[in-house]
Amino acid sequence: MFVLQWNLVCDRVIIESVVTSVFYLGIMVGALAGGSVADRYESNKLMQKSKVDFLIIRFCKSSLLDLVS
Repeated sequence: MFVLQWNLVCDRVIIESVVTSVFYLGIMVGALAGGSVADRYESNKLMQKSKVDFLIIRFCKSSLLDLVS
């Protein structure tokens, strides 16, 4: 029943896993690069910008999952 209701066919279920993996990979790369950038620039402004960026990316990810499924 859920397969028909949410349009989850076998070849499209993996898309959610791929999107989640890419999202967390981006968080890891951002954390590694963000440390050196924060040392060079003011950490408070960088922290506020990263929070806004995180919210935007998180919203886009949830919207994309709604479109795919």
